Amino acid sequence: MTLEHVWPEWARKFLFPNGGDMRVRHATDDADPHREYSGPQASIKARVVCEACNGGWMSDLEVHAGPLIRRISVGKPASLRSGDQSLLALWALKTAVVFHHAHLVV
Repeated sequence: MTLEHVWPEWARKFLFPNGGDMRVRHATDDADPHREYSGPQASIKARVVCEACNGGWMSDLEVHAGPLIRRISVGKPASLRSGDQSLLALWALKTAVVFHHAHLVV
């Protein structure tokens, strides 16, 4: 299993230009299964995906979703084709699942 960023690098720069702190609890396989630390929310990682998925379909998804998310996030009207909507939905689901496995503590 590899560490996957909850927020990919392009999104961290775009969505969190000033960082932002929060407490994070990571589930691990070591003696301290719920280690907590404080740090920038944009750098949260979760050990939840295999290397083949992380470097394969998940990477491809980021490459295709990134430009679309940037385009619709600038506050201007935008039309989305059904394929764009499906792409955004898949990216949101993938991001939510990784985020869930990071075990955030509010």
